[in-house]
Amino acid sequence: MKHIFSVVVLFCVVLFGSGIGEAGKKCDDPRNPGSCVNYVKSKLPPGSKWHKGIGEAKNWWSLAKRDEQSPTPQPNSIMVFNSWGNNTAGHVAYVTSVNGNEVTVDHSNFDCDYQADHEVFVLENNNKYAFRKSAGFKSKRYPVLGFVLLSAQSQPQPPMPSPSPVPQPQPQPKQSYYIRITNIDDVGECFVNGTKVVSVGYYGDTGWVDITNKLHRGDNKIEFRVKNNKGGYTYHFAFKENNNLKWEKRCGEVGREGCKERLR
Repeated sequence: MKHIFSVVVLFCVVLFGSGIGEAGKKCDDPRNPGSCVNYVKSKLPPGSKWHKGIGEAKNWWSLAKRDEQSPTPQPNSIMVFNSWGNNTAGHVAYVTSVNGNEVTVDHSNFDCDYQADHEVFVLENNNKYAFRKSAGFKSKRYPVLGFVLLSAQSQPQPPMPSPSPVPQPQPQPKQSYYIRITNIDDVGECFVNGTKVVSVGYYGDTGWVDITNKLHRGDNKIEFRVKNNKGGYTYHFAFKENNNLKWEKRCGEVGREGCKERLR
């Protein structure tokens, strides 16, 4: 008779995004020097009215006067994104150039890493949505509120020499997750949120398998299974985040001693 033994790991993981970061912390806090709001402010001269009272990034749009709001991008304007998904703060970026429906921007913290970036967004649907050109046409769409036009006094001026470098916040490491199956008799399998991601046979070893793209925000279910046709059985299951081992379970020694647990 074939027996199947299952080990289920239920854990909570929040992958990096523009509004929510590790452990669900909001990562676009306007008080943080690496936030998108503060980065755009740093592009403006000291006398600009936009240095005060912005709050969350999306507020930039509602605080702008009607004649400062535009549905079409212009160089030296502010691209304002609405909130999406778990990102309740929205996002802002400084427009450096426009080529058709392609908008080149300077911005920071779009990936919740507090790092500045220079990239191109492609506008569509009457400029109401945009996607990252580097990610391709099938990538995620982000809602766009519009573009805030800057007065001559608010446009960037040539940078003044700084007597000392401005300290930058340290980037947060990307989260990656891996599973491994080894020491197997007869067959070992791993399922992530109901989908089988790997299988290995007698004496096999999967090595560390990256399952990051199989996960989603919130609770994820990882299930390890060992199948045994007859005789003894063995297994070794492991799970790690980046290089940190978070969980493992081993029973028996393949080819030598079977596991004492009872299969169901």
